[in-house]
Amino acid sequence: MSEKVIGFLKRNYLLIIAYLIPIIIIAVSFKTYYSEYYSPKQYQEYEKQCELTKNEEICSNKELLKQANDKFIKTDAKSHYFEVTYHYIINYITILAPLIVILQTISKLHCEFSSGFIKNTLTRMSYKDYLKKIYLTSLKSALILPAIIIVTLLISTLMARFNFKTPDWVYDMSVYNVINYKYFFYCIISSCLIVYLLGIFYSNIAISFLNKSKNILLVTVFSYLSYFAYVVFFNIVNAILSNILPNNNLRVYLNIYDYWRIYGENNYLYFIAISLMLAIISWFIIKVIYRNKERTIINVEKENI
Repeated sequence: MSEKVIGFLKRNYLLIIAYLIPIIIIAVSFKTYYSEYYSPKQYQEYEKQCELTKNEEICSNKELLKQANDKFIKTDAKSHYFEVTYHYIINYITILAPLIVILQTISKLHCEFSSGFIKNTLTRMSYKDYLKKIYLTSLKSALILPAIIIVTLLISTLMARFNFKTPDWVYDMSVYNVINYKYFFYCIISSCLIVYLLGIFYSNIAISFLNKSKNILLVTVFSYLSYFAYVVFFNIVNAILSNILPNNNLRVYLNIYDYWRIYGENNYLYFIAISLMLAIISWFIIKVIYRNKERTIINVEKENI
Protein backbone atom coordinates (compact mmCIF):
# COMPACT_ATOMS: atom_id res chain seq x y z
CA MET A 1 0.00 0.00 0.00
CA SER A 2 1.47 3.34 -1.06
CA GLU A 3 2.30 6.13 1.38
CA LYS A 4 -0.33 8.35 -0.25
CA VAL A 5 -3.07 5.80 0.42
CA ILE A 6 -1.90 5.31 4.01
CA GLY A 7 -1.78 9.07 4.50
CA PHE A 8 -5.28 9.45 3.07
CA LEU A 9 -6.62 6.74 5.39
CA LYS A 10 -4.97 8.33 8.43
CA ARG A 11 -6.39 11.76 7.59
CA ASN A 12 -9.87 10.57 6.70
CA TYR A 13 -10.49 7.45 8.79
CA LEU A 14 -13.39 9.07 10.67
CA LEU A 15 -15.00 10.12 7.40
CA ILE A 16 -14.55 6.60 6.01
CA ILE A 17 -16.18 5.11 9.11
CA ALA A 18 -19.04 7.62 8.80
CA TYR A 19 -19.72 6.42 5.25
CA LEU A 20 -19.21 2.74 6.01
CA ILE A 21 -21.78 2.67 8.82
CA PRO A 22 -24.85 3.53 6.64
CA ILE A 23 -23.56 1.31 3.80
CA ILE A 24 -23.34 -1.65 6.18
CA ILE A 25 -26.73 -0.85 7.75
CA ILE A 26 -28.47 -0.69 4.36
CA ALA A 27 -26.70 -3.82 3.04
CA VAL A 28 -27.45 -5.92 6.15
CA SER A 29 -31.07 -4.70 6.28
CA PHE A 30 -31.82 -5.60 2.66
CA LYS A 31 -29.98 -8.93 2.91
CA THR A 32 -31.95 -9.89 6.03
CA TYR A 33 -35.24 -8.72 4.51
CA TYR A 34 -34.59 -10.63 1.28
CA SER A 35 -33.63 -13.85 3.05
CA GLU A 36 -36.61 -13.73 5.41
CA TYR A 37 -39.27 -12.86 2.84
CA TYR A 38 -37.95 -14.44 -0.33
CA SER A 39 -36.40 -17.93 -0.17
CA PRO A 40 -36.07 -19.44 -3.67
CA LYS A 41 -33.35 -21.87 -2.54
CA GLN A 42 -35.50 -23.07 0.33
CA TYR A 43 -38.45 -23.44 -2.06
CA GLN A 44 -36.37 -25.51 -4.46
CA GLU A 45 -35.29 -27.73 -1.58
CA TYR A 46 -38.91 -28.22 -0.46
CA GLU A 47 -39.93 -28.90 -4.07
CA LYS A 48 -37.24 -31.54 -4.45
CA GLN A 49 -38.11 -33.21 -1.14
CA CYS A 50 -41.82 -33.10 -1.94
CA GLU A 51 -41.29 -34.93 -5.24
CA LEU A 52 -39.07 -37.54 -3.61
CA THR A 53 -40.94 -38.22 -0.38
CA LYS A 54 -44.50 -37.06 -1.16
CA ASN A 55 -44.56 -35.97 2.47
CA GLU A 56 -47.73 -33.95 3.11
CA GLU A 57 -46.10 -31.50 5.53
CA ILE A 58 -43.15 -30.81 3.22
CA CYS A 59 -45.44 -30.34 0.22
CA SER A 60 -47.63 -27.99 2.26
CA ASN A 61 -44.58 -25.95 3.25
CA LYS A 62 -43.56 -25.84 -0.39
CA GLU A 63 -46.92 -24.35 -1.39
CA LEU A 64 -46.85 -21.81 1.42
CA LEU A 65 -43.34 -20.75 0.46
CA LYS A 66 -44.32 -20.51 -3.19
CA GLN A 67 -47.20 -18.21 -2.29
CA ALA A 68 -44.85 -16.07 -0.18
CA ASN A 69 -42.32 -15.90 -3.02
CA ASP A 70 -45.03 -14.97 -5.53
CA LYS A 71 -46.21 -12.18 -3.22
CA PHE A 72 -42.65 -10.93 -2.79
CA ILE A 73 -42.15 -10.72 -6.56
CA LYS A 74 -45.38 -8.71 -6.90
CA THR A 75 -44.65 -6.44 -3.92
CA ASP A 76 -44.38 -2.78 -4.88
CA ALA A 77 -41.54 -0.34 -4.15
CA LYS A 78 -43.49 1.44 -1.40
CA SER A 79 -43.99 -1.76 0.58
CA HIS A 80 -40.36 -2.78 0.15
CA TYR A 81 -39.28 0.65 1.39
CA PHE A 82 -41.53 0.62 4.47
CA GLU A 83 -40.66 -2.97 5.35
CA VAL A 84 -36.91 -2.44 5.13
CA THR A 85 -36.93 0.99 6.79
CA TYR A 86 -39.42 0.36 9.59
CA HIS A 87 -38.46 -3.23 10.43
CA TYR A 88 -34.71 -3.35 9.79
CA ILE A 89 -32.88 -0.07 9.17
CA ILE A 90 -34.61 1.68 12.04
CA ASN A 91 -33.18 -0.88 14.49
CA TYR A 92 -29.72 0.58 13.87
CA ILE A 93 -30.16 4.07 12.48
CA THR A 94 -31.99 5.64 15.43
CA ILE A 95 -28.91 5.02 17.58
CA LEU A 96 -26.18 5.46 14.97
CA ALA A 97 -27.50 8.42 12.93
CA PRO A 98 -26.08 11.01 15.39
CA LEU A 99 -22.70 9.22 15.39
CA ILE A 100 -22.60 9.16 11.58
CA VAL A 101 -23.06 12.94 11.38
CA ILE A 102 -20.80 13.66 14.36
CA LEU A 103 -17.94 11.65 12.80
CA GLN A 104 -18.25 13.58 9.53
CA THR A 105 -18.26 16.96 11.26
CA ILE A 106 -15.31 16.17 13.52
CA SER A 107 -13.37 14.70 10.59
CA LYS A 108 -13.74 17.93 8.62
CA LEU A 109 -13.13 20.48 11.38
CA HIS A 110 -11.35 19.07 14.43
CA CYS A 111 -7.88 19.04 12.89
CA GLU A 112 -8.01 22.81 12.36
CA PHE A 113 -8.74 23.31 16.06
CA SER A 114 -6.42 20.68 17.53
CA SER A 115 -3.43 21.67 15.36
CA GLY A 116 -3.97 25.40 15.81
CA PHE A 117 -4.29 25.80 12.04
CA ILE A 118 -7.37 27.91 12.66
CA LYS A 119 -5.08 30.79 13.68
CA ASN A 120 -3.43 30.74 10.24
CA THR A 121 -6.81 30.46 8.57
CA LEU A 122 -8.08 33.54 10.38
CA THR A 123 -5.20 35.59 8.94
CA ARG A 124 -6.62 34.95 5.47
CA MET A 125 -10.33 35.28 6.14
CA SER A 126 -12.55 37.18 8.53
CA TYR A 127 -13.88 35.45 11.64
CA LYS A 128 -17.40 35.95 10.32
CA ASP A 129 -16.52 34.11 7.11
CA TYR A 130 -14.91 31.31 9.10
CA LEU A 131 -18.09 30.85 11.12
CA LYS A 132 -19.98 30.65 7.82
CA LYS A 133 -17.58 27.86 6.82
CA ILE A 134 -18.44 26.01 10.04
CA TYR A 135 -22.16 26.44 9.43
CA LEU A 136 -21.72 25.17 5.86
CA THR A 137 -19.90 22.09 7.16
CA SER A 138 -22.87 21.43 9.43
CA LEU A 139 -25.25 21.66 6.47
CA LYS A 140 -23.10 19.32 4.35
CA SER A 141 -22.58 16.73 7.09
CA ALA A 142 -26.34 16.42 7.63
CA LEU A 143 -26.92 15.42 3.99
CA ILE A 144 -25.92 11.83 4.66
CA LEU A 145 -29.15 11.14 6.59
CA PRO A 146 -31.64 11.96 3.80
CA ALA A 147 -29.22 10.17 1.47
CA ILE A 148 -29.91 6.96 3.46
CA ILE A 149 -33.64 7.36 2.77
CA ILE A 150 -33.07 8.06 -0.92
CA VAL A 151 -30.71 5.08 -1.38
CA THR A 152 -33.17 2.80 0.43
CA LEU A 153 -35.95 4.00 -1.87
CA LEU A 154 -33.81 3.48 -4.98
CA ILE A 155 -32.93 -0.09 -3.99
CA SER A 156 -36.59 -0.78 -3.13
CA THR A 157 -37.60 0.56 -6.54
CA LEU A 158 -35.11 -1.71 -8.31
CA MET A 159 -36.30 -4.71 -6.28
CA ALA A 160 -39.89 -3.95 -7.34
CA ARG A 161 -38.82 -3.37 -10.97
CA PHE A 162 -40.17 0.19 -10.77
CA ASN A 163 -43.59 -1.04 -9.69
CA PHE A 164 -45.36 1.53 -7.47
CA LYS A 165 -48.83 -0.02 -7.69
CA THR A 166 -49.60 -1.41 -4.25
CA PRO A 167 -51.55 -4.73 -4.25
CA ASP A 168 -54.76 -4.78 -2.22
CA TRP A 169 -53.47 -7.50 0.10
CA VAL A 170 -50.74 -5.14 1.32
CA TYR A 171 -53.35 -2.79 2.80
CA ASP A 172 -54.96 -5.72 4.59
CA MET A 173 -51.72 -6.95 6.13
CA SER A 174 -49.61 -3.81 6.46
CA VAL A 175 -49.05 -2.19 9.82
CA TYR A 176 -48.60 1.18 8.15
CA ASN A 177 -51.22 3.83 7.74
CA VAL A 178 -52.79 3.98 4.29
CA ILE A 179 -52.02 7.71 4.17
CA ASN A 180 -48.31 6.92 3.93
CA TYR A 181 -49.06 4.89 0.80
CA LYS A 182 -51.49 7.38 -0.69
CA TYR A 183 -49.13 10.33 -0.24
CA PHE A 184 -45.94 8.33 -0.56
CA PHE A 185 -43.70 10.91 -2.18
CA TYR A 186 -44.91 13.60 0.23
CA CYS A 187 -43.96 11.13 2.97
CA ILE A 188 -40.47 10.64 1.47
CA ILE A 189 -39.82 14.36 1.01
CA SER A 190 -41.02 15.16 4.52
CA SER A 191 -38.92 12.35 6.01
CA CYS A 192 -35.82 13.59 4.17
CA LEU A 193 -36.38 17.13 5.45
CA ILE A 194 -36.98 15.95 9.02
CA VAL A 195 -33.85 13.80 9.28
CA TYR A 196 -31.81 16.50 7.51
CA LEU A 197 -32.80 19.07 10.13
CA LEU A 198 -32.02 16.55 12.86
CA GLY A 199 -28.65 15.98 11.17
CA ILE A 200 -27.88 19.70 11.48
CA PHE A 201 -28.70 19.41 15.18
CA TYR A 202 -26.34 16.42 15.55
CA SER A 203 -23.57 18.20 13.64
CA ASN A 204 -23.89 21.33 15.76
CA ILE A 205 -23.54 19.24 18.92
CA ALA A 206 -20.12 18.12 17.64
CA ILE A 207 -19.14 21.67 16.66
CA SER A 208 -19.89 22.89 20.19
CA PHE A 209 -17.15 20.54 21.51
CA LEU A 210 -14.44 21.28 18.93
CA ASN A 211 -12.64 23.80 21.15
CA LYS A 212 -12.88 21.67 24.30
CA SER A 213 -10.16 19.10 23.62
CA LYS A 214 -7.34 18.29 21.22
CA ASN A 215 -8.17 14.61 21.64
CA ILE A 216 -10.40 13.63 18.74
CA LEU A 217 -11.72 10.54 20.55
CA LEU A 218 -12.83 12.59 23.56
CA VAL A 219 -14.61 15.12 21.36
CA THR A 220 -16.43 12.28 19.58
CA VAL A 221 -17.44 10.60 22.84
CA PHE A 222 -18.59 13.86 24.48
CA SER A 223 -20.61 14.80 21.41
CA TYR A 224 -22.28 11.40 21.18
CA LEU A 225 -23.06 11.26 24.90
CA SER A 226 -24.53 14.76 24.72
CA TYR A 227 -27.01 13.51 22.16
CA PHE A 228 -28.25 10.90 24.64
CA ALA A 229 -28.46 13.62 27.30
CA TYR A 230 -30.84 15.48 24.96
CA VAL A 231 -32.84 12.27 24.48
CA VAL A 232 -33.17 11.88 28.26
CA PHE A 233 -34.25 15.52 28.54
CA PHE A 234 -36.95 15.04 25.91
CA ASN A 235 -38.14 11.88 27.63
CA ILE A 236 -38.47 13.79 30.90
CA VAL A 237 -40.46 16.52 29.16
CA ASN A 238 -42.53 13.80 27.51
CA ALA A 239 -43.28 12.17 30.88
CA ILE A 240 -44.28 15.52 32.40
CA LEU A 241 -46.62 16.26 29.50
CA SER A 242 -48.12 12.78 29.80
CA ASN A 243 -49.04 13.47 33.43
CA ILE A 244 -50.24 17.02 32.94
CA LEU A 245 -51.89 16.57 29.54
CA PRO A 246 -52.70 12.85 29.18
CA ASN A 247 -54.74 13.39 26.00
CA ASN A 248 -52.31 15.82 24.39
CA ASN A 249 -50.85 14.46 21.13
CA LEU A 250 -47.87 16.81 21.43
CA ARG A 251 -45.93 14.19 23.43
CA VAL A 252 -45.97 11.94 20.35
CA TYR A 253 -43.65 14.41 18.63
CA LEU A 254 -41.10 14.60 21.45
CA ASN A 255 -39.65 11.12 20.97
CA ILE A 256 -36.64 11.67 18.69
CA TYR A 257 -36.34 7.92 18.04
CA ASP A 258 -39.71 8.01 16.23
CA TYR A 259 -38.56 10.57 13.69
CA TRP A 260 -37.42 7.77 11.38
CA ARG A 261 -40.77 5.98 11.64
CA ILE A 262 -43.68 8.37 11.18
CA TYR A 263 -47.15 6.97 10.75
CA GLY A 264 -49.73 8.56 8.50
CA GLU A 265 -52.05 9.64 11.30
CA ASN A 266 -49.30 11.87 12.72
CA ASN A 267 -48.81 15.36 11.35
CA TYR A 268 -45.53 15.66 9.47
CA LEU A 269 -45.57 19.43 9.93
CA TYR A 270 -45.14 19.03 13.70
CA PHE A 271 -42.11 16.80 13.21
CA ILE A 272 -40.65 19.31 10.73
CA ALA A 273 -41.32 22.21 13.10
CA ILE A 274 -39.64 20.51 16.08
CA SER A 275 -36.66 19.40 13.96
CA LEU A 276 -36.28 22.95 12.65
CA MET A 277 -36.48 24.29 16.20
CA LEU A 278 -33.67 21.95 17.32
CA ALA A 279 -31.50 23.00 14.37
CA ILE A 280 -32.05 26.71 15.08
CA ILE A 281 -31.44 26.36 18.84
CA SER A 282 -28.22 24.42 18.21
CA TRP A 283 -27.06 27.12 15.78
CA PHE A 284 -27.76 29.75 18.43
CA ILE A 285 -25.69 27.78 20.98
CA ILE A 286 -22.77 27.62 18.54
CA LYS A 287 -23.06 31.35 17.96
CA VAL A 288 -22.81 31.93 21.72
CA ILE A 289 -19.85 29.54 22.15
CA TYR A 290 -17.89 31.05 19.27
CA ARG A 291 -19.10 34.64 19.61
CA ASN A 292 -15.65 36.02 20.37
CA LYS A 293 -12.66 35.49 18.08
CA GLU A 294 -10.03 36.09 20.76
CA ARG A 295 -11.69 33.72 23.21
CA THR A 296 -11.90 31.04 20.51
CA ILE A 297 -8.18 31.36 19.76
CA ILE A 298 -7.32 31.20 23.47
CA ASN A 299 -9.39 28.02 23.86
CA VAL A 300 -7.63 26.52 20.85
CA GLU A 301 -4.19 27.29 22.30
CA LYS A 302 -4.90 25.51 25.57
CA GLU A 303 -6.19 21.97 25.93
CA ASN A 304 -9.13 22.03 28.33
CA ILE A 305 -9.37 18.25 28.65
